[in-house]
Amino acid sequence: MKSKVTILIIDDDPLIAGSLTGFLELKEYRVFAAQNGKAGRHAFQSHHPSVVLLDQELPDTTGLDVCRDLLEMDPSAKIIFITAHASVRYAVDAMQAGAFNYLPKPFSLAELLIAIHMAEKSIRLEGQLKVQEYKNKQQAFTTELVGLSDAAERLRGQIQMAAASDAAVLITGETGVGKNLIAKEIHQRQNSRDSFLTINCSAIPESLMEA
Repeated sequence: MKSKVTILIIDDDPLIAGSLTGFLELKEYRVFAAQNGKAGRHAFQSHHPSVVLLDQELPDTTGLDVCRDLLEMDPSAKIIFITAHASVRYAVDAMQAGAFNYLPKPFSLAELLIAIHMAEKSIRLEGQLKVQEYKNKQQAFTTELVGLSDAAERLRGQIQMAAASDAAVLITGETGVGKNLIAKEIHQRQNSRDSFLTINCSAIPESLMEA
């Protein structure tokens, strides 16, 4: 299965850039390369890579400056520094600039793949989190109770009292009056981490209901 992740390599050593490009293309990544900061910024804007392999020292600028610029364009990008000038100071500066990882040269191809796989996993998790946040917002929107009448205000007060209590709540009423909506309102106001589950009792055979 072809990877959907695009990788940009910014390194002024054509031998390193070429060998890494060939290796990653064999792993079915989509790879682009640039040999300086200016070309790297342009390639980043053109190809929108998810992962960037960034050299610490470039002919026209520093990797730290490029890292900050790229993350300003796309904060979700994963920047992995690759440098022959490894030191604790460099590593700290890289992380403070927003880098995702830091690989001192020489590194093995296995180490590189592990770093890229970690970046891919982080991208997937962030995507799932965004989807969940969207669903939560949608649920909060769809459960918002509307109405300005005295009856609606009394109902809101009863919902707030129910939400403040740990007691079980029984909501009664005719079909279509909004019992499920009120239950969702109570659940939302409790800020519970538990899932909201709706069960259609009429679809469960009478002999199984007690169980």
